[in-house]
Amino acid sequence: MAQKVISRMCDKLGQTPARILCVLVLIFQGAVLDYYVITYSKTNAAYAFLVADVVTLGMCIAAFVVSYLYLKQIEKDPVSSNRNNTSFIHGDKVGLLPLSYVAWFVYASGMVPRMAIIFKHYAAGLSEEDFFGPNLLKFAVAVTAIIFLLLVLSHHNAKPTTSQKYYIETLTASVPFDILDSVEFLEILFIQESRVALPFTLEDFIIAFPCINIFLPGLCFVVLSFSKYGLNEVSKFARILYALLHILFVDLPFLVIRMYLWHALDRDISVFVVKNIIMIFLEASDISNTGKEMWEEDETVDGPESIELQSTQKL
Repeated sequence: MAQKVISRMCDKLGQTPARILCVLVLIFQGAVLDYYVITYSKTNAAYAFLVADVVTLGMCIAAFVVSYLYLKQIEKDPVSSNRNNTSFIHGDKVGLLPLSYVAWFVYASGMVPRMAIIFKHYAAGLSEEDFFGPNLLKFAVAVTAIIFLLLVLSHHNAKPTTSQKYYIETLTASVPFDILDSVEFLEILFIQESRVALPFTLEDFIIAFPCINIFLPGLCFVVLSFSKYGLNEVSKFARILYALLHILFVDLPFLVIRMYLWHALDRDISVFVVKNIIMIFLEASDISNTGKEMWEEDETVDGPESIELQSTQKL
């Protein structure tokens, strides 16, 4: 009896708790980062980030409302929902629930400038003794991983042990670790912790690649959207591009810079070096296997039978 009651409650709630928690985490993160920028910059221009927070919240709430209406509709009538071509919900050119990736790119557009400003100008002077010190800053940036997962959970109702659920989890599993990797990567900029003074060019690279990594999950939402959140197979070209971008902008540069810090500046080695190496091999393997599949498909299409048919048509 109790199990049935709990099951009914979960069915009624659906993705609502994830949406509410996502909004709360967004408010927390925005408030903390705005405090750093406004307090240390001491300029009126810094208050513009408050407007960015409102726009981000509005976009995320809009995405939640649209996903809620779609998921409710698909529960009642899956056939009619598949025919819905409203651009906010579904379309051949924009994918399924396109506001998901629009919301993420809007979020990243407000997040990245604050990260760049704080870590470029103020991170070195933060003290661990202060509440608004390096630890709270790292935590505030790290909750980006939570926001990503909650946003994904809010846009699908895939059942456990299904191929759709497996596809979504496989595609999104590495993203939170990439974000945490970026936070650990930025830790070198807290000079009072690391005791390492960096060349300005290297400092810019250390800031740039984590900022790029904040945008990359948006591509994950694009892939999810065009695959109808695992209901359709994503194009092999998109899989290769997604893996290649992760190698070029996340794991490879992080690995190279960490090895340089280790050997040239005697900086303590990070355990995420192992993660970078593993992910490079896995992503390279995925690119190789997917490229092989594409090649075999092309050979099947352009095989002997196809050539014979083309010559017959010419005659």
